[in-house]
Amino acid sequence: MKKIFYCFLLLTFFVLSCSKEEADMDGSQNKETENKEIKIILEAETSSQNIFAPIVFYQSFDFGKDAPCLSEVYDSIVWKSSHSPNSFKVFSHSNYARYVETTFFKWAHVYYSPGTYKTYLLGYKNNEIIYSSDTISIDITNKKDFLAFNWKDVTDSDFTTGYANNLDGYYLSTQTHIHQGVPSVMLYAKSEKYEKGGSMKSKQILYNYINSFFSLPNYTATSDESLRKEFSTIFSFQEENAIPLNIWLTPKAKIVLLRKDFKGLESEYKIYAEPGDLI
Repeated sequence: MKKIFYCFLLLTFFVLSCSKEEADMDGSQNKETENKEIKIILEAETSSQNIFAPIVFYQSFDFGKDAPCLSEVYDSIVWKSSHSPNSFKVFSHSNYARYVETTFFKWAHVYYSPGTYKTYLLGYKNNEIIYSSDTISIDITNKKDFLAFNWKDVTDSDFTTGYANNLDGYYLSTQTHIHQGVPSVMLYAKSEKYEKGGSMKSKQILYNYINSFFSLPNYTATSDESLRKEFSTIFSFQEENAIPLNIWLTPKAKIVLLRKDFKGLESEYKIYAEPGDLI
């Protein structure tokens, strides 16, 4: 069985408690803390990185003098980035006999596409934003031959490497191989939650993702066998029973979207890439 290695969330968190009795003492403390502010601070280990390389973020707080428990000021704190409508919860609490707080002080995120991203933290109370941290600008570049890789550095491996992504609703993973001296990369996409028809969603994610870098494919299949000749001519390695659906030709990479069928199961979709003619 292939060894699998997932490089998912780098997370540091603590579970804290704050006495409910202390917080609710004859109701007076609630009034005293209504106007108290705990500043939320967001920092990043670096402000620039290549796609598929993780950026580590840190959350800290300026409690000030005589500050209340964090859960008295905020119901939740979320991390946001300008490229996505989604958010990643980095603080939450539950009201039981005691306030139980879960806080992430450190996490990693991998950006899949180049660009400049604005990222920040939002503090919520009663479903309203009551605090916004300073914004950090993150510059993401695409300087490798193909995604995370320069072809000269590719090794033959049985490991699958996943890339931490907290916002996009799916994650990407890769495998690297060398076939008869030719390096290659396999790219997979999976939704965070299992759902029926998930393989078709993976197909669309992969197709749109490669198009975002290289525009429309040079070749598109009209039937299962229509690209078989081009596939065998252009690529040095052809996986057995894999059906080519789309082919992109770029200076640094030859790329194909493949479908592999399994009896009684959903089909598998993946990207296979080899060095381009200019490498």
